[in-house]
Amino acid sequence: VLTKQPFVMNPDVTIEQLVADTGKELGAPGLHLAGFVRLALGEGVEKVEGPDFASEVASMMGGQ
Repeated sequence: VLTKQPFVMNPDVTIEQLVADTGKELGAPGLHLAGFVRLALGEGVEKVEGPDFASEVASMMGGQ
C-alpha cells in the first residue's frame, strides 16, 4: 500500500515506479524497500519561546 503512494519529489511517479526505475539505473532490477521513516509536517522544528519581534526591536532601540 505504501509503495502505491506518489513520490513527494515527483507526484507523477509512485514509490513503486521510483524503486523499479532506480533499480534499473543501478543495475539491480530486484531492488526493494527494506524499511521506511514516517515524517510529520513541522517535525523537528524547535519553537523558541521569548519576546515577540516588536518587543525585541524596541529593546534593541533602547525602549523607544
